[in-house]
Amino acid sequence: MVYLCIKPHFLQNLTMKKEKGKTYNKLNSSSQSEISNTKENSDIKDNKANHKSENAEQSGKTDQPMSVTEENSSNPDETSAEGSLDKLEKKIEKLAEDLNKKNEECLRAYAEIQNLQRRHQQDLEKTNKYGVEKLAKDLLPIIDTLEKSLEHVAQEEEKENNKEILSPIKDGLELTVKMFFDMLKKWNLEKINPQGEAFDPNLHEAMSMIVANEYPNGSIVNVIMPGYKLHDRVLRPAMVVVAKNEEPLSKTDDKK
Repeated sequence: MVYLCIKPHFLQNLTMKKEKGKTYNKLNSSSQSEISNTKENSDIKDNKANHKSENAEQSGKTDQPMSVTEENSSNPDETSAEGSLDKLEKKIEKLAEDLNKKNEECLRAYAEIQNLQRRHQQDLEKTNKYGVEKLAKDLLPIIDTLEKSLEHVAQEEEKENNKEILSPIKDGLELTVKMFFDMLKKWNLEKINPQGEAFDPNLHEAMSMIVANEYPNGSIVNVIMPGYKLHDRVLRPAMVVVAKNEEPLSKTDDKK
């Protein structure tokens, strides 16, 4: 039998090597597991990316015909929209023309209404101003008769034994004539009595002409019948006699 003598420090080195080998194996196994995990994760990521790219390619392929179909489907919509816009523009133009016509008609109607209002206002003013013209013309002969009656009574009163009888009649006629003229004055009816005035063809009517050198040439010598006017309108011109001056004879005419 052979007996081996092993030193204790040798045993210690041997046990330490074994422990180091175990730890190395543990570290190696853990690193290999981590590497395998990272590889698996990278493979999963690659698979996901490949799957996404494939999906994107498929979606792109499917989107291309969809866009074409959308373009094809949008074309009739655009044409229909353009057609509807043209129709709307035509309608707008027609409505604008109709509006202009209606505006012109309204302006003409408004002008006609204004003209009618002016005419109506003028007619009202004339009616208020000259409404009593016909009545005044009918009253003029009555006034003339009363004035002539008053003149005749005044002439007869101057005679003997007629004053007591005709005086009350004269007073009554004077009062009646005064009341008539007061009423005519309220209606702006004025008497035209141009005694001694110059002849005016707008207000006077010459019945005759006499030679009268004592009066100015063309002046009114006598008033046959007085005239009357309502406001500025002559109802009846005054009937008058106009004076005419005789030209003096020259010396040659006297010698002849």
